[in-house]
Amino acid sequence: MKKHELVYYILTYLLYCLYFFLYVGFELFNIPEYLEMLNIITRLYVSLILIIKFNPFTSNDKFSKFDRDIVFKSGLFLLATIGLTGFRDIYHHFSKR
Repeated sequence: MKKHELVYYILTYLLYCLYFFLYVGFELFNIPEYLEMLNIITRLYVSLILIIKFNPFTSNDKFSKFDRDIVFKSGLFLLATIGLTGFRDIYHHFSKR
């Protein structure tokens, strides 16, 4: 496994754990603050990987298992950060009334 793949998997599983703790209601730490910071770092990291690997100036014809994994999880990550987080914010907004 290459270093950038290992970093990607570590960031991904950290996000999964933080989202799980956030939705379960675990409030020992300031999870939303850490989650936002980790979301930004992961978005930047994934964006850079995708730009470097799939830019039109290289002739990378191979599509590895890691490439499929990162493209699929990028879609899930976008869905989770936009959809689920937005839904959570709306829920919290209306539940405070």
